[in-house]
Amino acid sequence: MALSDITKKIISDASFEKEKLVKEAEEKARLFLADAKSHAEIMKKEGEEKLKKALSDNLKKVETGAELEKRRMVELLRDEVIKNAFENVSALVEKFSDNEYEGFTERILKILPKKITGKVVAPKGRLAPTKHAFKNAGISITDFSETSEWTVGCKILNKDYDYDLTLPSLINKVRESEYGSVASKLFK
Repeated sequence: MALSDITKKIISDASFEKEKLVKEAEEKARLFLADAKSHAEIMKKEGEEKLKKALSDNLKKVETGAELEKRRMVELLRDEVIKNAFENVSALVEKFSDNEYEGFTERILKILPKKITGKVVAPKGRLAPTKHAFKNAGISITDFSETSEWTVGCKILNKDYDYDLTLPSLINKVRESEYGSVASKLFK
């Protein structure tokens, strides 16, 4: 699954969740505004001119506060939707079959130089598809080991450099570089 596929999947998964959460936030804000307006109108009818002016001013403050709260809630929900979308991609990739995992890893390896050297550390239980992916990508590293530290991706360790191609690292890079793009596509 290429980075563009991950971004598309994030957008697809998050669109449904976004609509639901935004509607809930708007409904809460609408109910809050309706209650505030109703309360203010009752007091307005019972009071004098001075009270009417105070209530009118208060109503404006409540409406402004409610609008600001609505915006804050929508912003928080938007961030939560995007965070959940990235997490959903992780869960999806973790469930890949060995063949899907091999193809996913092979696509990730395309960013590496073919003559790279070092030791490859793969997730426990994914050593065979990781080796096949390296072979298919034309990278001839033969030193492989397994770890339980992560479940998707690999690291290439060398005395001069390390390549962190684990899914958490890749998702963080996508999140950093594509957050604005994902948000703008989800929340047009």
